Amino acid sequence: MDFIPFENELNGQDALPLIQASHRFRSDCAPPLSLVMALRRLLRPLLSFGVQYPYLANLLKLTYVEVATREFPLEDRPQSHSRISLLTGIHRQDVKRLRGGDNERRATPAGDFAGCAPGFAPAL
Repeated sequence: MDFIPFENELNGQDALPLIQASHRFRSDCAPPLSLVMALRRLLRPLLSFGVQYPYLANLLKLTYVEVATREFPLEDRPQSHSRISLLTGIHRQDVKRLRGGDNERRATPAGDFAGCAPGFAPAL
């Protein structure tokens, strides 16, 4: 299995060809090396604190929706779930749920963040 090398494994060589050659990414959409390195620096402490992927994925979705809603408003009308979905790439039904428009199951720590690491549950 091909992995993107860590900084200490590069020995001064450029990692971009290694990223593009990886079987996980098409050559035209490989992630920037700086993004890979930043994610690694973020994930090391999160993993050491026991934060698992489902928790982080839900938090990332919630944060994407929040930033898209606040930072990319329309001047003449309120943001729609469909517009937020187009901006973020998150399914419209998830956007609706995360923005609190789904009466059946609202985005609460008890719902989206169940089973998270102790001390990492979002405040109500």
